[in-house]
Amino acid sequence: MAIDTRALKTLNSKIKTTTPSKTNGGEWIMVTLGLAFVDIAQIILDLFAIGIAVNRVIDVIVGLSLAGYLFLRGELSDPDTRLRIIAILIISFAAEEVPILDAAPFWTGDALYFWHLANKRTEKARVQGEAKQKERKIEAVQSQNQRLSRIYEMRERLQLQKEAEEDEIEKDNIIEASGDLDNESNVVEDDEDLYEKAM
Repeated sequence: MAIDTRALKTLNSKIKTTTPSKTNGGEWIMVTLGLAFVDIAQIILDLFAIGIAVNRVIDVIVGLSLAGYLFLRGELSDPDTRLRIIAILIISFAAEEVPILDAAPFWTGDALYFWHLANKRTEKARVQGEAKQKERKIEAVQSQNQRLSRIYEMRERLQLQKEAEEDEIEKDNIIEASGDLDNESNVVEDDEDLYEKAM
């Protein structure tokens, strides 16, 4: 079964390479717990009159901090998820500004969704890495097969050349032998002539 490596390379060049998430599970747990604490604190502050003013400031700080964290950790580097993350941050920030909706845990939901996106991106990068590794193995095997076929061709040519030389040597030996036979037949004829003269 022959695999066309040119077609495989063309296909792989069209696929965007995904970089795995730099943020591990422990970091996501800490981010999620921190944002859950902020959501709970906001709900408690909403029970008091001070919560209306303080929650707006907290939302600005948390929204910018979360966006900065995602940027610094490289979560915004993937073009496939960048727009989704920015849209979710904007939607969450806007929803936190609505007095009744701000009681919902949007920041915690954001952290869980971003964690899910990071896991998907890491898995996608792993699968792409395995595909590239298989492609390299296939190319190595095909290269080795090409080298082996060239070696077999060279051996076959050398064998044919050796057989041709042996045939040539055999022909030369036959010619020499026939020349020796001609000489011997001349000697025998000369001997017969001498015998006839002697008689």
